[in-house]
Amino acid sequence: MYMPYGITRCSSNNSKTFSVHLCDNLNRLRKLTSFTLIRPVVVYASETWTMTKKEEEELRIFERKIIRQILGPINTGENEYRPRMNFEIRDQMKGEDIVNYIESQQIKWLGHVMRKDKTKTIRIVTEWKPTENRKRGKPIIKIIL
Repeated sequence: MYMPYGITRCSSNNSKTFSVHLCDNLNRLRKLTSFTLIRPVVVYASETWTMTKKEEEELRIFERKIIRQILGPINTGENEYRPRMNFEIRDQMKGEDIVNYIESQQIKWLGHVMRKDKTKTIRIVTEWKPTENRKRGKPIIKIIL
């Protein structure tokens, strides 16, 4: 009988039960689920984002949290499990960080914009340089009586 990756038949008493074993193919399938279902939702319209270091770190934390949930804990012994550590998740991801993905999408989008004609609005707005300096943050409200 054909068994999908990661599923094996239990050998005890010729029972018809199945047990799931984590293997590389199953981890690959779970990782693929993360990249095809979750990441596109998170990075929707990210080509136009301007991110601070704090926001980048929050995105990385969110991605690690999701992958930690998808891959599950690590079996360290008989009935002993521990959560995956950040370096183990980085090893699983092989450098495919969400922030690096967003940056590559931004560069791809910028190339698309720069190939447009110079009379197009998106190109004009992208190349526009402000002439006045303005303080960062919310403007001070001046009350005129």
